[in-house]
Order: sequence, then structure tokens, then C-alpha cells
Amino acid sequence: MKLRRPLIVRTPLATIVVSGMLALVSMLANSADTLRILTWEDFIAPALIEAWTRETGSAVKLAYFDSDEERDSIIAEGKAKFDLVVVDGLSSLAFGKRDLFAEITVEHAPNLRHIDPRFTPDCRAGTGVPYLWGTVGLVYRSDKLAKPDSWSALMTPEKSLKGHIGMIDDYADTFIPPLVLLGEDINADEPEVLRKAFEMLKAQLPSVLTYDYPVTFLQTEEGEKLYLAMGYNGDQHILNDYSKAGTWAYTVPKEGTATWVDCMAIPQNSESPALARRFIDFINEPANAAMNAEALGIATANLAAKALISPELVEDPSVYPPVDVNGSSGLQGYRSIGRDNLNLRNRITRALVKLHEAQ
Repeated sequence: MKLRRPLIVRTPLATIVVSGMLALVSMLANSADTLRILTWEDFIAPALIEAWTRETGSAVKLAYFDSDEERDSIIAEGKAKFDLVVVDGLSSLAFGKRDLFAEITVEHAPNLRHIDPRFTPDCRAGTGVPYLWGTVGLVYRSDKLAKPDSWSALMTPEKSLKGHIGMIDDYADTFIPPLVLLGEDINADEPEVLRKAFEMLKAQLPSVLTYDYPVTFLQTEEGEKLYLAMGYNGDQHILNDYSKAGTWAYTVPKEGTATWVDCMAIPQNSESPALARRFIDFINEPANAAMNAEALGIATANLAAKALISPELVEDPSVYPPVDVNGSSGLQGYRSIGRDNLNLRNRITRALVKLHEAQ
């Protein structure tokens, strides 16, 4: 069974672990001058939130999720009222089409004019705002192994890494390593291609320690056994915060990978949509966007901010790939996939997790 952490709600003064949706709803039912944000952990710089509170007097409460599925369920059910949510591009498009997100345009937030237009298609224009972007790659313990340069290091690892490999339980990302190694599109929907990927993933199973997100797994009793895993650029910083060793690094395999774009959106049931729009404008002021990206070590979708970021970060290929997104250089973007494709992928990932638990 995939490990799930309870949602955590944080304010500048306290940290509250919330178990159960009713408790979450109760915790978030505060005054209208409090901004409630549902996001990944460590995905908004604390210094940025502090600056926002100083400028506006508005407090911020952060609730964290650790999987797209968990977040999407919270948004779809609508029981917990958030003012802002961080969603991936596909969810931004899907929820936007269902009118679950409120309008947000340059008229509401003038600083949206700084957003790099190449990311606009990844978020539903008018309701989703491109926020941060990056790549899927390998996080690894640099004190345990040399820098891996290929997905093969994960899929057919050396004997010394048996029982130290981390995968991700996700209908899209789980398939990236085998599909890329097969020379296929990461969005492939041909059953025969997906079966080949399944065979490669089954062969990898004896080496796999976990299918949990590495940041989540590292906080368990067995966390220090994880040496090499699928991850996302920026994860290495969080892993180093949690790790006793503090030696995590990130790299993009030579065969290519996927690029991701996360968006900010305002749920229709937000109790403070005007405040949420003001925050989106605030976070996209170029100096603020640059400070946020610098603190997180993740690329910002704010084009004007990029000129204010340190050359060290901008020139780091693990943060800013030296090629065009969705170009012909091995970087692939996610696309919506059909129901049959989704069902087959879900069946495969469930089978893999069950086989792993049975080992």
C-alpha cells in the first residue's frame, strides 16, 4: 500500500497535523484575511510568505499533499476551501474546463505579463497561472554512487544498489524510464509498447526498495536505505534537509526525460478570491519570483525574473535545461491521454506495487 502522510497545515506560528477531511475543513475555516494554500511541501519560499505578510498583514496557512491523486481528490470533492492550489498542467486544464477554478487574468494581476508565453499552453489560460517548471530525473546519494548518466542506472542497477532503488507510483511518471529507454513517447498509448515497459519494470522489481515519493520515504525508518530514485529537480534540496548524510544530488539522464509545469489556480469555492489574485500578482513581481526560485532551486516561469537570478542557478542544466522545452532534444511534454491508456497504465502500476509488496 502506498504510504500516505496526513495533510499538514502550517501557519507562521504553528504546525498542525490534520488527520481527516473534516478536521482539515475545520482548521481552514478562519477569517477572510488568511490565505489558505494547498501545495507541495517546500514549494513556496518561507521568506516570500514573510514578505507577503509584512506587506499585506495577511496570514498564510499552507496545507501539503504528496501526490497528484491526493490533491485532485481534495479539489474535486470541494469540502476543504482553499484560496490557492498548486496543480500540474494536466489537472489545470481538466479542472479549468469543469469551471472549478476562478478567473485570473492580467487585469487582476498585472505582473502576469512577465510569464513566459511558452508555458501558457501548459496551464489553462484565464484560470491557471504557470508557476514553476522543471524536469523528471534521478536523485542520488553522491556518497554512495557516482553520478548516474542514464535511466539504465535505475532500471538495471548494479548489484550493490539492490534494495536501494526508489520508483514512483504514478500512471505517467512510472513509465518514463522504460519508455525513454525503448525510444518511445512518454505518452505512448499502444498496448504492446506499454507491455514492453511493464516487462522492464517487472525485471527491475528485485532491486526496488520503495514506490513512495522519495521525500516522503526518506522520513520513514528505512529512509536512509534509499540511494537512487526517480525524482524532480529541486527534490535534492528537500532530501538534503531531511537526510542525516546531506549528500543528495540531481541529474537528468542522457537519453532524455519529461518536463513538468506546475500552475497556480483559485478554486471557485475560495472565500478570498481577491486576496488570492493579489498574492499571484505579488509572487510574480520579478524580484519576488527571482527570490522564490533562488531559494527553492527550481526554475520559474516568470521570464523577467530569470534575469535577476544568479548565473550559478540559471547556468545549472539540472535547473534550467539548455534546450527548448518540448523541442527535439529529448525533453518531452505531458499530454492528455485517453481512458483506455489511463486504465491500462493504472492496472500496470497497481500490479507492480502488489508484486513489490509480495517480495
